[in-house]
Amino acid sequence: MLDHRSAPDLSRLRPHPRRVLLPLGGQFDEDLLEDYILPVARAFQLTLHAAHMLVPDVELAVVAAPGEWIDPTVLETQEELEQDRLRGGQALLAAFADRCWSAGVACETRQDVDNDVDGLLRLTADADLLLLAARGHRHRRFMRSSVFDQLLRRSPIPVWVPSADAVAPRRLVVAYDASRHAKDALRQGAELALDWSLPVELLVVQREDAGQDGAETILEAQTSLRELGVPAVATHLTLGTPGEILATYARPDTLLVLGGHRHGSVLGFGRGHTVDVVLEGARGALMVCP
Repeated sequence: MLDHRSAPDLSRLRPHPRRVLLPLGGQFDEDLLEDYILPVARAFQLTLHAAHMLVPDVELAVVAAPGEWIDPTVLETQEELEQDRLRGGQALLAAFADRCWSAGVACETRQDVDNDVDGLLRLTADADLLLLAARGHRHRRFMRSSVFDQLLRRSPIPVWVPSADAVAPRRLVVAYDASRHAKDALRQGAELALDWSLPVELLVVQREDAGQDGAETILEAQTSLRELGVPAVATHLTLGTPGEILATYARPDTLLVLGGHRHGSVLGFGRGHTVDVVLEGARGALMVCP
């Protein structure tokens, strides 16, 4: 029997994640900010690093009716359009910073970031978590879906995606399938649980046609959590399709932690893969770990 009173062994884990990179586009989601981001950041003493993503250049098209004259002096030059865009970004970041400070949340802002995957990934060097503030996988308002997907694949730090129904987490569920990325996710989930004082539940989903031994997988994960000083308060072994099962555990008050890189048979990317299915069906928040 596991000793749930064992003291957390902090020496086995890296420093606690407290810096959260938050990309912002033309606007920020007011409801998401007030209902989720600020309460969670305040509760867990996070520092938000907001980065304004410059939208791609847009060609200025002017359509005139036959015989219509257009005064060229009323048209903005490319330089003027660029200045308008920069001023808009400055105003957005200033408003965001005001909201953070009013809520008692530490924040930093920066604007000189291109709206591309590489530009975003460079910023992860100074962050512990990447928060994609899009309310669910189907509502990516601040960047193209391809950017969203590539960040999930390539981010060297965990990617945090809250759904529309997510609230401040009261428990952390770690999905485990004994793969290398699942083992890394287990460790990172333990770090978050210690830092945020959340109880940990272990979830193993076994396909009905799989040859894996679910009991051995559970024992391996339980042993790892115990060694990290974070014994699981509950363990779930479920038969079925991983994506659909995991989504049911991503409840509003739950942070579901899972590994997601590459294209494994259980945790992978692309239409129909587990991560994509969970993102579509989750009602809580996901932490997709590299």
